[in-house]
Amino acid sequence: MELVVALALIVFKVALLIAILLLLPLPLTWLERKIGGHI
Repeated sequence: MELVVALALIVFKVALLIAILLLLPLPLTWLERKIGGHI
């Protein structure tokens, strides 16, 4: 049972990491354009 919980935790962490890596460019691109517009 502990193995299943540990495996589920690893899968959750990997999924969270992938989600962060895929969603991070969106606000960064917006911020870059915002700053570029002020320059």
